[in-house]
Amino acid sequence: MATQQKHPVFISYAMEDGQEYAENLKNVLDGIGLPTFVAHKTIPVSFKNPSARMLQAVDECQYFVLVLTPAACKSIPVQKEITQAINGKKTIIACKRQDVPRSLIPSDFIKNDVQRLRFENAQSLAKQVVHVLVETTQGFLDESGINRVFLSRHDPEYARELERCFLNKTADEILMLGLSFRDWFGKDGSEHKYGNLLEGAVRRGTKFKVLLVDPTSETARERALVEKEKDFEDDEKLVKSELYRDMKKVMKWLKDPQVDSETKNLMKTNIEARFYDSLLSVYVIKTADYMFIEQYHTGKLGILRGKKIDDPDDWCHGGYVPVFLVKNTSDFGRLMSDHFANIWEKAKENNLEKTLVKVNALEINPKSFRMEQFVKSTKRKCSDLCPT
Repeated sequence: MATQQKHPVFISYAMEDGQEYAENLKNVLDGIGLPTFVAHKTIPVSFKNPSARMLQAVDECQYFVLVLTPAACKSIPVQKEITQAINGKKTIIACKRQDVPRSLIPSDFIKNDVQRLRFENAQSLAKQVVHVLVETTQGFLDESGINRVFLSRHDPEYARELERCFLNKTADEILMLGLSFRDWFGKDGSEHKYGNLLEGAVRRGTKFKVLLVDPTSETARERALVEKEKDFEDDEKLVKSELYRDMKKVMKWLKDPQVDSETKNLMKTNIEARFYDSLLSVYVIKTADYMFIEQYHTGKLGILRGKKIDDPDDWCHGGYVPVFLVKNTSDFGRLMSDHFANIWEKAKENNLEKTLVKVNALEINPKSFRMEQFVKSTKRKCSDLCPT
């Protein structure tokens, strides 16, 4: 495997009309573990000789991504960077915005064989470049256990691969770790996105272990605060939040699945849910041979260019960053399986029935419930410090 550079990917662009594309592409590539050099983001403003630093970065990179916009076609610095990349025999990926005519591109810009792409917007550019780099770096991905990378859970390819993993080989057991899995449990009709996959797997005899966040926990309240800031500082408001209502809906569905009677009996037997109160770190679905792993985050959706967000102050833990498809037998896969097992063991006392009782108690008298939880927690800590 080739030595990893500090910035294995260099993006060449013109600030006038290429900044948006370069920034979005850097965010995506950084997110899948490919540190990317973008001049206005990487070079400090106080740096004395930015031009020399950019050419040095071209020498250090492995992949040279050229974003061809009208301004880039006329840019002397971009032309110098291309010449440096050609002389350094870098892997060049030339990305032409679809409205740029070929006649505008100087003939001496690209003098060797390159990967040529056409893009419409920042999202299509990122998707195509990621696809090319994943193929190019497949050896590295194989060694790490990463079989494939999806741009996010909203990527149609993610849904298709998830379906293939469920249908191509029946798993004895499927593990699920996340916030509430609202797309799997608790929704009806078209909103129940993965209901057919779930029901089909259960009817084939697959057992599910599902780890969800306890709606009464501090973690749930922190998540609500992250989403809507100060709206849910107290429990009276928390129980009215959309997040809490969705989590409760999932729990009620798990207790009484809205399916035919035969499938309902199988679900009650084959789906075991536990509830945990710990820092959200990853979203995981483990199938027969592969697991889907996504990093949770607290990024603000309003910063995403080109996204139509109803509330620009919304924050989101998942669904907007790359998802890794990882082999279960790899080191990565085995560590994540152990991660799940550790949380599963810690949550053994928090089954569906007990958590529903806690939910009911919280809603009847939030202050009393929170005080009882505080007393129980204090007793446990005292018992750990002073065992009898």
